[in-house]
Amino acid sequence: LASKERLDKVRDKKRKTQILVEYLNKRTLTQKEAENLGFVKEAKEYRSMTLSSIIKRPECGIDMLVSLIDDDYNKDVLNNAEIAIKYEGYIARYLNEIKDIEKYENMLIPEDFDYSSLKSVKIDAINKLKQYKPYNISQALRIPEVDKSVVHILILALTNKKK
Repeated sequence: LASKERLDKVRDKKRKTQILVEYLNKRTLTQKEAENLGFVKEAKEYRSMTLSSIIKRPECGIDMLVSLIDDDYNKDVLNNAEIAIKYEGYIARYLNEIKDIEKYENMLIPEDFDYSSLKSVKIDAINKLKQYKPYNISQALRIPEVDKSVVHILILALTNKKK
């Protein structure tokens, strides 16, 4: 187990990262700042650009914006904020997938369910499902060769069978 001191450091780093991400999402560039960073076209058209919109660009990173950040953050917090901003779309989509699957996690699979009837599922996955005969969706997710897409198809087949 982590010591209280270590836990406090982790919580503090997480809190600082959240504060920094919020700041980067709200802070917009002036036309002069955009030009200084090399965004001449955007500066001429003067579209309001947030610092986070710059970080999302593949060629850009938070290190080029450090001079525009008011507070002094350590490298870990800056790095965590950059990762959170660059990958927020992927993270949000993944969290939504988890929520979707959690809804059906305890859905029971009938013992006599015909896994061969699943359309668009690889034979390997069907064979693993037949071999292990999971009791519910949660167990099916733990089987090697059975990924989220297979589970989604299984859920659809089970809900259609109930109707």
